[in-house]
Amino acid sequence: GGDTESKDVRQMAGGSALNVAVQLGEMLKTHGEGAGVGAACGKCSFFGLVGDDDFGTVLRRRLVDAQVEDCMLTPEGGAGTGVCIVLSGSEDRAFVTQVGATGQLATSHLSRVLSILYSDETTSLSVHVSGFYSCASLRPELAEFLKR
Repeated sequence: GGDTESKDVRQMAGGSALNVAVQLGEMLKTHGEGAGVGAACGKCSFFGLVGDDDFGTVLRRRLVDAQVEDCMLTPEGGAGTGVCIVLSGSEDRAFVTQVGATGQLATSHLSRVLSILYSDETTSLSVHVSGFYSCASLRPELAEFLKR
């Protein structure tokens, strides 16, 4: 019913899957360096669709900083990177989402996950899927893909 002045506004790379990948990357980086084992400690990769735009650059930079392998693709047709504006208050928060390229994500974009799984170098694999309801193209095929 009125305007509320904000003390600050920040642009941050985020989303459940990206947040998980970044934290795993940071943990692997820290444990690898501290233990002197480097890549033998493990690797984290992030798969998804991102536009060729400033928001996509921010996401890719965040992955690089956390030493997460960037396996994001840019879809044909010029779809922009999905964006979510989060309005946080002291007791509640609200989201305004523009799905962007994420809405086009399908299992065909994730074929490299299977290549990694069937690699002789892979001893274990964990797949974190988030934004399921934002990925209309992914929903019909996801269960079968995960079974493979």
